[in-house]
Amino acid sequence: MLFGVTKSAALALCLGLFVLSTAQEPFDSDDFTESICNVDESQNFLCYNVSEPAKIRTGLPVARLKVNNSWCTGWLFGSEGHVITNNHCVPNNSIANLTIVEFAAITPNCNAVGSRGSHPGRYVANSTTILATDIPLDYTLLRLNLNPGMDVRAYGYLQARDVAATLSESVYVIGHPRGFPKRIAMVKDGNPGKITTTNYTETRPTICRNVDRLGHNLDTERGSSGSPVLAADSNLVVGLHNCGGCSPSTQAYGSNYAVKILQIVDSLRAKNLLPRDAVAPTPPRTPSPTPSRTLSPTPSRTPSPIPSRTPSPTPSPTPSSTPSPRTPPPALTSIITFEGANITVLHTDEPSPFSQCTVEKDNIDFEGNDIASTSRREPDDCCDDCTATPGCQVYVWSDYNGGTCWLKSAKGAMRFAYGLHAASISSDSL
Repeated sequence: MLFGVTKSAALALCLGLFVLSTAQEPFDSDDFTESICNVDESQNFLCYNVSEPAKIRTGLPVARLKVNNSWCTGWLFGSEGHVITNNHCVPNNSIANLTIVEFAAITPNCNAVGSRGSHPGRYVANSTTILATDIPLDYTLLRLNLNPGMDVRAYGYLQARDVAATLSESVYVIGHPRGFPKRIAMVKDGNPGKITTTNYTETRPTICRNVDRLGHNLDTERGSSGSPVLAADSNLVVGLHNCGGCSPSTQAYGSNYAVKILQIVDSLRAKNLLPRDAVAPTPPRTPSPTPSRTLSPTPSRTPSPIPSRTPSPTPSPTPSSTPSPRTPPPALTSIITFEGANITVLHTDEPSPFSQCTVEKDNIDFEGNDIASTSRREPDDCCDDCTATPGCQVYVWSDYNGGTCWLKSAKGAMRFAYGLHAASISSDSL
């Protein structure tokens, strides 16, 4: 009995290769090797709906892949609609032609019990085509052969961070372990998950081909292959999970492993196949001499009957007129309706009273730069959502799911898109 070792592992053993770690390849039976680090602390996707709304939005581009009769994870990499996963999931075009891509496979709430293939989402493609693949780096970049009427722009996309992962930095993993509905692994031993090594190399050849890999301590299982490893602070990708190594039921559980995303970026760039917007630009440094106003994360809900300004203890010799303070409006609550599940996002930042939205332009879309989405029946209703969302400058409304506002940080490439409406919160943005 091979105790759940896959066909590739069996072949490696026949060739005399001693398998030290278990690649989380697609599985075709219930007998599979776990890569749980002591005990499973991963959660259903919507368990972080309220506490981590940004990570919920980040997870929308993560897809469940049915590879023939097996399962893997993939995700939209860049703004051109390409999906990336592991080479050991989709090694050639014969397999790619059988790969089904499914988004929004999630349970309706935190405590719902999922199973392999349960809670189906939206099947956007019933076949794919390989654009690039690399055995040593264990990645495959796929073009989706979209089913009629499918458009993956609704899910957004992930970006690589242009700075390498560092030892002990906080990370998390989103994927479809065992082909189950989407799950998030964010904590281990009650603490944030972290990078355990930045240069792991196996001493002997293995099916994982572990050379200069990242290690992490987050729970994964078969079917997690191809999951993004994301920096907790920026929600940018630092690794492509590909290999199990953790042991269950022990405090000395070890690590799971991932390919460094910058190695993949370099490989795709050398092939001239790096998707557009695949790497996030480095944010400009904030000048230190300019202090910023600090907003309270939770606005007071007990306003005084007559708001008054606290006098300064040191009056200015030339006082200037100050508008009377106003009571902050209640926090805006947006409901992201996503394939039957309501994802609630609370915006506690006070909207600017001076922000005004331009008149919508019909049949125009601005690609990329999505930071959030809200459910709105009419385009006019998007304005309040954009002004209340930090960083939102532009929005595009579509009739997706009965009406959706796609909130964006900046204008991307403009293109014709019938039925869409675009606007911005400043008169000169469009």
